[in-house]
Amino acid sequence: MTYSRFILLSIRNFIFHTKPKLRFLSTVRPIYYESVSQHANNVALIDHSSSYTYGQLYSVARKLSRRLVPLCQQQQKSTDDTLDKTSVQLGVLCPNDASFIVAMWASWMVGATVVPLSLQHPPASLAYFLNDAKCRGVIVGDDRGNDLMKTTLENNSQIDIPVVNINKKNLSTKVTPEDINDDLLLSTTIDRSERSNALIIYTSGTSGKPKGCVLTFDAVQAHVDS
Repeated sequence: MTYSRFILLSIRNFIFHTKPKLRFLSTVRPIYYESVSQHANNVALIDHSSSYTYGQLYSVARKLSRRLVPLCQQQQKSTDDTLDKTSVQLGVLCPNDASFIVAMWASWMVGATVVPLSLQHPPASLAYFLNDAKCRGVIVGDDRGNDLMKTTLENNSQIDIPVVNINKKNLSTKVTPEDINDDLLLSTTIDRSERSNALIIYTSGTSGKPKGCVLTFDAVQAHVDS
């Protein structure tokens, strides 16, 4: 399975689980609200190490989102017409497991656009993606991601961005539906529409350097529906 295919399947299975025809996303909350609030104790994902409920994924994503807030403050307006004028891009360098879902949810919770990165990319490619997308930070999901980012930053002095680690130990925490619903009601929503950018996916071209394919939430929904 290609990385981009994994991304779109992840979105289909974990974000639009209960409302596949959801079209008007007035805030970030509706993206995950239904699945989490109605299926908190249901298993959402089984990866190579364990199984996780919607509630567990949401809880860890919320904790992570609070650590991402400083990266999304003092947003600088972009002059690139393909990017949200007030959006911040965050790189996600995670394996194909629960950490990717957590990182994606957390980024959207703070209004950021997700730039998925692969552990198979060499440091030079990662540096290009991060610089081209103007990422303000990178979320990593394991030691491989940490080591790869360390090498990338050491070899590319023009890139100076923080690396945020996901605490996977929190994924084993038991979460009750009451905890989830209380948090959903109290959480701050980010004002983003269906035309806001959700993802920037880099694909290899036939010539020249890879270009980022910008997907809005509405475009992602169209991929899910197709």
